[in-house]
Formats: sequence, C-alpha cells, structure tokens
Amino acid sequence: MMLAREKRTSSSSPLLAVRNLAVRAAIGGRTVLGIEHLELARGEILGVVGPPGAGKSTLALAVAGMLPPGLRLAAGDVQLGEMQLLALPERELRRIRGSQIGLIFQSPDEALDQLRSCRVQLEEPLRAHRDLSAVEREDRLLTALSSLGFADPARILASRPAHLSGGERQRVLMALATLLEPELLIADEPTSGLDPDLQQDFVDWLRTNSNGGRSTILISHQWDLVHRACDTIVRIEDGRLVPTAPPIALPACRPASNRRLGPPLLCAKGIGVQISGSEVVADVSLELRRGEALGVIGPSGAGKTTLARALAGLVPLVRGSVDPDPAARRRGQPSPVQLVFQDPATSLNPRLSIGEAVAEAALARGTEPAAALEEARGWIARVGLDAELLDRLPETLSGGQKQLVAIARALASEPSVIIADEPSASLGPEAALQLVAVLGKLIQQGEVALLLISHDRELVAALCERVLVMDDGRVVASGPAVELLDSNPVPVRPVSDPGGLGATAPAAPSAERGR
Repeated sequence: MMLAREKRTSSSSPLLAVRNLAVRAAIGGRTVLGIEHLELARGEILGVVGPPGAGKSTLALAVAGMLPPGLRLAAGDVQLGEMQLLALPERELRRIRGSQIGLIFQSPDEALDQLRSCRVQLEEPLRAHRDLSAVEREDRLLTALSSLGFADPARILASRPAHLSGGERQRVLMALATLLEPELLIADEPTSGLDPDLQQDFVDWLRTNSNGGRSTILISHQWDLVHRACDTIVRIEDGRLVPTAPPIALPACRPASNRRLGPPLLCAKGIGVQISGSEVVADVSLELRRGEALGVIGPSGAGKTTLARALAGLVPLVRGSVDPDPAARRRGQPSPVQLVFQDPATSLNPRLSIGEAVAEAALARGTEPAAALEEARGWIARVGLDAELLDRLPETLSGGQKQLVAIARALASEPSVIIADEPSASLGPEAALQLVAVLGKLIQQGEVALLLISHDRELVAALCERVLVMDDGRVVASGPAVELLDSNPVPVRPVSDPGGLGATAPAAPSAERGR
C-alpha cells in the first residue's frame, strides 16, 4: 500500500492517526472514501498520489473537518496528538485549523479573497490567534514572504491576488498556511502554479520544515516531486489505499515537423499589456497555423498567463494587434479562440451541472437541448471522464476532473484555436495521458491549433513542435521543441526572484512582473 524510505522521524506516538474513516455522498450514500488505517509521525512528510477523483482531496478535507455539503462523515476517528478531531465542536475545530493545522488549498483563486489585499488576508490569522503589536505583525509577514522567495514582499502585501501570477498566489497561500507555525501542514497540489525551479525550492522548504518537527501531508499528481519530498508514499484509487505504481511516461504525439501546415489561425504582432502601470507583456509576436502546436514555457511570473488572456481578447493591449481566424469570423463562429484557464474552478458555473456546462456551446449554435446534451456526453467521454458526472455539480468533482471538464467544454465550442494554460497542473499521469491523446489527435487531424502554456516540459515535448521561452514579459528564445527543451533544461530564473523559496535577502525587482 505504501512506499517508505529511511525516516528522519522520532519513534514516539504518531502526530496524526486515521482509523476506519468512511465518507459518503450525502445523496445516494455512495462511499467516496474508506481508509482503514493511516498514521503520520512527527516530522514526517507523507505523499498521497492517485488519479483525479480518487479521494485525495476528500482525505485532506476529512482530516481537517471541512467536508463540503455534498459529503458526510459516516464513521471513523481522526486523532491529532491527544485530540479526537471529529468529536470536537465546530468552534474548537476552527481554532485548531487556525493554529495547529495549516492548509494549502488546491485552488488559490478560491482560497484567497480577490477583493482584499494580501496584507489584510495574511494579518487575519495573526490578529485572531496571536497577541502581537503592529510592528511584530509586519515583521512576521515580511519574514514569511521572504522565506518563500519573494524579492519584494512589500509589493506582495500591497497587491490583491488578482494582480499576482498563479505561482505568486500559490506562495501567498503557503505563507498563510504556515504563519502560525502549525504542527501539521496539509498541502493539496501546492506546486501546480510553480515552475520547476520553484518546485525544487518547495521540496527543500518542506524538508527544512520537517527537520524542525512539522508533519506534512503532500497531495500531488507529480510522482517525481512526491518521491523527492516524502518519507512515505501512499496511493488512493476509488477512495481506498492501493499498492503504489511507477509513473506513466507520456508518448510523443507531436506531428511530424515536415508536414504542410494550414493557414494562420492566430497572429499577434508586437503586443504589449500593462497591469497597474507596469508592462507585463512587451513586444511579443507569434503566428499559429492550423494543425500546429506551439509551446510557451518560462518561470512563474514571466507573463505567460497574461499573454494567453491577451490573445483571447480578455485584457486590453497598450500596443500591437491580435488577429484571430478571419475565416471563422466570416462563418459567424462566435469565438474562434477558446481559453482553458489555469484554475478550472473559477471558470465553471457552480450552479450548472457538468452536462449543462459542456452543452452550452451546442445550445449557442441553436442545437436542440437533447442533442446538445448528447454532444456533451460525447465530449466528456472523449476526455476520459465517466458519463455519471454529467448530472453532478462542479463542487463534487476533484481538481483534475474539473480541469478535464473545462477542456471538454472548450472543445465543444469547436474552436479554431485552443489556448491551454497549465492544462495538466492538476492531472495525474493517467489523465495527462488521456489529455495528450485527445489534443494530439485533434492537432494531427488539423482540426485545431494549440497554444500550450506549461511548466510540464514532458507535456510540451509530447505535443509541441515549436517553443517560445518567456521571461519578464518578453520572448527570450524560440525554436524547435526538440532543440530548445534539450538545450534549456532549467527555465530562466526571473531577475526579480533570484533566490527561490529559500531566499532570505534577495534583491528588489525594478517592476511588477506579469502572470
């Protein structure tokens, strides 16, 4: 059931013990999680892997006493030290979650209030659980952010989450989870928005914290990261612990480089984007043709997501132009460019069922409701999801399942161009394999062009013929994927973040970087 290496933990009683835990769906009573026995020693890092929807996040929420309304605790005990957590009243549980259990959620956009500054949100737990002066709070915040690699923590404190990159928001969540120095840290896909350099820095940060006695449950689909970080690894499938298995390699699905490509479907010339007065995309030009896959790589905060939003027409340009598929416009196609967002939870209507969300595109074309739902069923199956999800709401799905639904919905619009921003960030190896198969087939058949933004170089290598490397809002390199990915094994380190997660006194940046 588990893999273990030589532990650096004490032989005393475990910090956390889970026994006979059963979680069921509130409607229908289906068992979604059944864990007979699981222990976590003091200072131990436990890795939890498994496919989307297996129950990994449900385990984390059950341990923290935070099951959503659609799930209920049917049986079991969760013991933290001497406390039986599930027997405590909610008020006491909230106090423990604030001071003794730190939570890094899978979706920073859901966990952080987009309308309030990071300072206000980071100060809240300190005000509630610590008797500190204003000067002491400020020092605690600056130290926490600096330890997570922020070169200019004062800028982060003054910013709202919407003005930060995905990787920066993820690190703000890490600071929020560890400000009160909890005994137990639960991290659900904490590296999904981080580039490979920062992922390794995160591993080092976790190991340093575990040496100080903190225990961690690390939920991740990234086998190599889990193997580097964790003392013990368990795998969950269908809500139960099963024997671990080695990772699955992605097959190369990129089209042959000597084939004839179709006409241009997306042209960008010298585009620039500003956020809060700082230029976060500067003088970027690119062309994407039918049947082509173009990869965009670079460190967190390099401007990749802002570029994607600019190409999709979601942010204004201060200079340059973007010309989407003119033939599609002549056909009256409402949206020739579809953007698959990095965080699918923010792009799915929580009030619509999965079937309704995917069927929207067909309904917009005038398709009858029954036929539109049948189309949705086909797209759901094509991305490897079960048809039983069609009647469920997004809140009942895992992060990986939501991402596959978002991809199915984008494909259902029959776009000319798909812009996928970190589409595999929350996918396990099996789901990533399905994603490569679906997108690879569409590209090879010339049905779409793909702009793929990803820190996952294996995914980029599997799908893309050409690659752009971005840093500080600019394209700093471009060329064939087979050459660029081999010659640039490590992404360019942004000048405003030279020290990584372990930096304590990095140099200040000259301007805010883009997402």
